Amino acid sequence: MLDTKAHKARLPTCFAKEYGVALDDYVMLRDPKRNVTVVQVEKKNGKVYLDNL
Repeated sequence: MLDTKAHKARLPTCFAKEYGVALDDYVMLRDPKRNVTVVQVEKKNGKVYLDNL
C-alpha cells in the first residue's frame, strides 16, 4: 500500500518489468473503500516510482 505521507514509492521490479512501459505519466489508485488518489509515475533507470502530487 502507498503511504500517503511518503514522498515516493517504488513499484516491485517484477511489476515494473511487465507493466511499467504501459503506465501513463499519472495514474489513479483506488483502495477497497473506493477512495481515489492520483499519483505521478516516474520511470528512471528501469525502475518505476509513484510520487505524491
